[in-house]
Amino acid sequence: MRSFPGFLFLKSKGWNLIVKSDLAKESSTIISEKGEKVGDSKSVIRSDCSTLTLQNGKRLFRKFLRHGGILAPIIGGIYLSTKRLTCALLSSTRLIKEQISTPEIVAVGWRFRFPFGFRLLIVSEQIEDAVPLGIALRNMRQEQRRRTVLDSASLLRSVFAIGIEHRDLHPDNILIGSDGKLYLTDIDDVKFHNKRVPLNRQIKAMVRLMRALLKHKLFPQSLSLYDIVRFLHRCVPEANARPLCETLKKELLFHPSARRNFYENST
Repeated sequence: MRSFPGFLFLKSKGWNLIVKSDLAKESSTIISEKGEKVGDSKSVIRSDCSTLTLQNGKRLFRKFLRHGGILAPIIGGIYLSTKRLTCALLSSTRLIKEQISTPEIVAVGWRFRFPFGFRLLIVSEQIEDAVPLGIALRNMRQEQRRRTVLDSASLLRSVFAIGIEHRDLHPDNILIGSDGKLYLTDIDDVKFHNKRVPLNRQIKAMVRLMRALLKHKLFPQSLSLYDIVRFLHRCVPEANARPLCETLKKELLFHPSARRNFYENST
């Protein structure tokens, strides 16, 4: 582990931001099914190796950083600016990367907006040997695919529990590492809640993910109705089985390839 303390310190309108981050040494690229490099993984957040001191700041962001292992691990650096400084920082993105001068830094981009015109600039990096869930599922056997889909529910349940709602949830926004661990990525469109994510929003997010899996024929054929209800219960344990089954039935009826499996396993 290497440390890059105090990337930037700004004080304005009662806000003080001091950032200290540890940068992991891993880096990776996304490889296509044919073994070709198709680009770098999207913005991935690390929470367990970062220390953020934010006076008069948002408790939610500190809460977001503290839950290591729930979101994909990595924050390279954080920069705070006002609207006046936005253009200056954006124009110096290349200089920022050169100053840090580490191969682990792969992207610099705007991610979170705070009140009063403040924004956070996050320098992100990557997970080693990680590929999108959509690509990984295509190359898996049915039983392994079944376990992975069920495991993704546990990841999302953990994220929901700390009040983070990912509003662009689909298979390519979940990464799976070479060790089989799942990570949530592409956090451009994230909404914070004071406590846990409301139940109706959790179900909506899960139905959206299920619809994407069905659309791209990634839903395991061996997954029975019982398994699917377990999948949803892992994400939204407060909900009872009946409304979940009804929601699932409506989804599956639009996909003939999944309809037969649904009825065979529900009898």
